[in-house]
Amino acid sequence: MLKKRKNLRGSILITGFQGIGAVGYIATKHLIRELDAKRIGFILSKFMSDVVLFEDGRVILPYEIYYASKNGLKLVFILNNAQPVIYERAAYARKIIEWCIENSFNRGIFIGGLGKTAREPHEQSDFKCVPSSSYNFKIPGPILSKELVVIGPLALLIAFSEIYDFPSLTILPYSETLRPDPAAAAIAVKIIGNMLGLKVSVRKLYEDAKTLEQHLKRFEEFQRFLERRAHGRISHYM
Repeated sequence: MLKKRKNLRGSILITGFQGIGAVGYIATKHLIRELDAKRIGFILSKFMSDVVLFEDGRVILPYEIYYASKNGLKLVFILNNAQPVIYERAAYARKIIEWCIENSFNRGIFIGGLGKTAREPHEQSDFKCVPSSSYNFKIPGPILSKELVVIGPLALLIAFSEIYDFPSLTILPYSETLRPDPAAAAIAVKIIGNMLGLKVSVRKLYEDAKTLEQHLKRFEEFQRFLERRAHGRISHYM
């Protein structure tokens, strides 16, 4: 549902989900802010999440569509503030790819995370790529090895890109798996900036990563304190 009519022919779709490290979500949201993209519509679904947020003075819906025009490029972002429910994910991904084809999009750039445990000991690259068979643009880095798999709604976007011959490239920075990873999102943002010739600052993402690390360090120290106290190693006297 588009609230503002746009000629989207030739657009590039950029999106991701709240999967491993929430990399796709964090990177997409950061690009929207840094490129001053404007909200032009929403995605409605039968089983849409019954949660809304209030941020920056307005209501935030589960699935939002943003648009920006930079350096002659038409950029469309789908911001997934919620995960599609599991029994609707295939239909959700399929409709997105069909919509891109109907509007003659140029290509799709999808963002996800790849667990750091999958990284080889001497590997130099910080990320892997998954191009669809019809993706004829330059691939910015190494391709995902056959031993690794992509799962969830991101995998469905890749699958329907392949089925419908829609050119797409998925970028997978190595990421923390059990917590948000803004530093991994910064890697994706820099790659996309280089691919499209856009200057996008990632300073705030690295600041967020540093702050998160500090919070985690304090939390871990507090946990160790509680463990020592539970084992009787710390006493308090009145």
